[in-house]
Amino acid sequence: MKTLKLGISYLVWHYTLAFADIFRNAKNILWFLYYFFSIPILTKTFFAPWKRLDVHKNRGESAADKFGRFIINSIMRVVGMMFRASLIFVGMVLLVLAFLCEIVLTLLWICLPVLIVFFFIKGLILIF
Repeated sequence: MKTLKLGISYLVWHYTLAFADIFRNAKNILWFLYYFFSIPILTKTFFAPWKRLDVHKNRGESAADKFGRFIINSIMRVVGMMFRASLIFVGMVLLVLAFLCEIVLTLLWICLPVLIVFFFIKGLILIF
């Protein structure tokens, strides 16, 4: 009788409290990856120069100096965009992979009690 009560208690825990913990942990992992790769900051500063490397305006610049400053600042913005785009891409790929892994693990968690019973019976059959 106690074994039956233990099994029922396990199933109640497995499909109620444990699910809440699984979803909370999944949310925390996704939140961590989102902010670890600084996706909000990278999107806000997408067009900014990389590491704030830019040439400032000087007094008495010639037209060639202005054009050179424009080219260097444009190159630094393109470099910044490429680095930020690659970081955003890697972060989003890892977010998607983490989300898919969490779905697979959740489905496995749903099937786990049946698998436990199946493998227990299979083991008994192999022993006898």
